[in-house]
Formats: sequence, structure tokens, C-alpha cells
Amino acid sequence: MKTTLTMLLLLLAFNCAGIKYMPVEDADLPNSAVEIILNESGEWHELVINDWQDVVSTPKGKHKYRYQQGFNYTKKQGFIRTFEMNGQLVNEQYGVDYDGRMSKEEMLVAYEIFKSHPDIKQQLAHFKVPIMLQGGFNYAVDESDMPCSKGMRCVHVFAHTAIEPLVAHAVIRMTDRSVPYPQFNHHQNNKKN
Repeated sequence: MKTTLTMLLLLLAFNCAGIKYMPVEDADLPNSAVEIILNESGEWHELVINDWQDVVSTPKGKHKYRYQQGFNYTKKQGFIRTFEMNGQLVNEQYGVDYDGRMSKEEMLVAYEIFKSHPDIKQQLAHFKVPIMLQGGFNYAVDESDMPCSKGMRCVHVFAHTAIEPLVAHAVIRMTDRSVPYPQFNHHQNNKKN
């Protein structure tokens, strides 16, 4: 199913409102989420981004645990979970500092949000050459009253052509799938109004 979703989004990615977009190469995307849990409405509730095992030193000697790291869209917080190797949950911590990297599925959605935003479409409409998209760098500020405060799961999206290295730069807020900064400028967007 993930492959079908990816292919559909890649096909839709080529042409949006007369603007030609190059298909996003799989190698240019982050890894897929390990697990995606949907809520009753079919929206993302939680994404498990990483799942790994490690041996740690404890007071009783070396012990092997399984860990998960991800993001809970309902709580707007990241999490880290520790499991015994038999699957029993040992510890679970939530916090805005645990947001972690974006998944492939999140980036594909962020690209579609970027391409459908009216200000961005207007900015890119005059380009006759295909537009290429890249992104995946999380963006968060410490101030809680800013659009991309910690827990909002914001991500940079950059557009470029084969000739011009940067033709658009926006920040997408994944928690509500909005574009708080359609024309991102680090110095302007970090100031409170």
C-alpha cells in the first residue's frame, strides 16, 4: 500500500496548475515510517519513525532493549519508547524535543501542500522549466506563540530549477497541514509581530 501511495503522489507531482515539477526521486526522500497509526477520521495519529535495538549497561549488567522513536500528531509531541525484547513496554517518554526526522510519507504530503498553496503557485507560475523539490529539515523555535513552536512539526521545503539554486522556500506545519511561511526568510520569520 505504501508503494501505491508513493507512486500516486509521484505521478501527481509532475504537473500541478500548469507548473511542471520533476518527479521526486526515492533516493532523495527520507526513509518510510516504520508504522503509521490512523485515528478514527483516517488522519495520522502517530508515526513510528525509528525502531532499533541496543545493548546497554544496567546495574544488573548488560541488557538488550528495543527502542522506538516517533511523533504523536494528537498530542503534538514526539516520543521515545523502550521495550523488552519480548515486546513488553518498559518506558515511554513524550516531549516536544523528541520530534525526530520526517518520514517519507510526511515529506510527500509536505510537497503536495507546498505545490497547492496559492502564494507559492503564483511565485512559481512564470517558470517554463521543471521545478525540483527538496526538503526534510525540521524547523522549530522555542517561543510557544510562534507558528512553528516546538511540537508543530514544521519542515522546510525548497524549490529549485536546473539553472537556479533556489526559486522558493517555504515552511510547512504538518500538525494542521498549513503553510505559515510561504516565503520563508529566517531573519523575518523569527521576529514576533
